[in-house]
Amino acid sequence: MSLEAFPADPGLPQLKIASDPGLMREVFRRHLCPRPGKVYHISDCHLSWVRYLPGSAIFGASAARFNTPCASWSPGRVARRING
Repeated sequence: MSLEAFPADPGLPQLKIASDPGLMREVFRRHLCPRPGKVYHISDCHLSWVRYLPGSAIFGASAARFNTPCASWSPGRVARRING
């Protein structure tokens, strides 16, 4: 998916973050906390699907890849709606 598919939209100021996998990875790193006694590192993030309603809303799912201490990978998904 191309980031150019989402032009600047004054009705959705968070669109730039939601459509940028690198920025979403940082959001996940700040806001997702491991359960007690668990450690992980979010190594990657990508958009898996998006429904964009210009000036109104963006619906989508970002998939985050978690790197656990045993070096195995497990996907995590967060779906969210971003309102302007």
